[in-house]
Amino acid sequence: MMLGVSAILWLIPAFSVLFGVTFATIAMAYKSEVAPRWATAGVVALAVAISADLAKPDSTELSLWVAGVGHWVAAGCMLQAMLVRHERSLPRIYLISIFALLVPIHLWSIWIGDVPPVRILAVNSGAFAIFALALVVCLRGPIDAFDKIMRSIIVVVLLLYPFRMAVYFWFPPEATPGGQLVSQYMLLIFTMVGILGVAFSMALLLAIGTDIVQRHRLDSEIDALTGIRNRRALNRQLTDANSVGGYGAVLVVDLDHFKRINDHHGHDVGDKILIAAARELDAKLSRFGTVTRMGGEEFAVLLTNENVAAGPALALSARQAIASVRLPDPHDQIEVTASVGLAFREIDQPLSDTLRAADLAMYHAKAAGRNCAFEVERRHGLLELRAVA
Repeated sequence: MMLGVSAILWLIPAFSVLFGVTFATIAMAYKSEVAPRWATAGVVALAVAISADLAKPDSTELSLWVAGVGHWVAAGCMLQAMLVRHERSLPRIYLISIFALLVPIHLWSIWIGDVPPVRILAVNSGAFAIFALALVVCLRGPIDAFDKIMRSIIVVVLLLYPFRMAVYFWFPPEATPGGQLVSQYMLLIFTMVGILGVAFSMALLLAIGTDIVQRHRLDSEIDALTGIRNRRALNRQLTDANSVGGYGAVLVVDLDHFKRINDHHGHDVGDKILIAAARELDAKLSRFGTVTRMGGEEFAVLLTNENVAAGPALALSARQAIASVRLPDPHDQIEVTASVGLAFREIDQPLSDTLRAADLAMYHAKAAGRNCAFEVERRHGLLELRAVA
């Protein structure tokens, strides 16, 4: 059994190196991502620590020290990588306290006192404290499926550390009949911790990869000019089965005579107006629904079900928001207005149909002289248009 377990244990540094290369590649490719950097440091420290531990029975004082401290560094870095995904962190003061207390004890147990039980106690107590601290932190705030997996691994590891210490102190290998069997069980527990470290690395890799994909998707749904959601985001919301049920009305807002502004003042000024218009709409209406730029000078606001009754008032708010747009001198005399269309969603009606109806109402507002709002409602199978006042 000893030979088989040792062979498995030697695979852990190899897997850790592979994970390290993968995390490092991700960190270099996505320099804004913090988690891959912590993960790289963690799995490299894990590979070094286990390799140093496997040097037994020919261990030197240095390899014993590297194995112990490397164990703590690996745990701290990998757990930090898990937490920074959600902008959380291991409290530095507690980490400093753990290292300040246990590193001198660990050093003394190796180079001065040569007391293996103290070394075992220090290494396992330090790792236990770091994992327990991470568990407390990750219990706060929202978690995803990968966090649940990693949290489960943390709980199992927390159970293994005291069990390993209990086996060692209750049945000291050098003082227990059949001590070789106890050593084998100690090695088995150590191997389990290493395997859990590899499993944690895999879950962390999948979590970081998912984060990057989701962030890129969100970035692709942000309008580069105005900073609000773009047509891609709107199209996804129109088809997303999880979101369309939450919207009960649609506003379409189109800036009046925008081509004239571009022709007379230049596209730079037009872009500034679009940015200001998006900012005003988002500030005034985002709490009532989702504000998007459909393209050009046209915006859409998907109103949530609880705000449907306020639809007419919100249509007027949208028009007033655009009217409040002012640019600094020398373009402070430019007046911006908008035509607004409002459509209420019928039961089981596709949200895209509601958007088209709101677009129709907006064009009716244009035809009525611009700088006004119209709503459309279906009555007895016919569309009824009326001004919002």
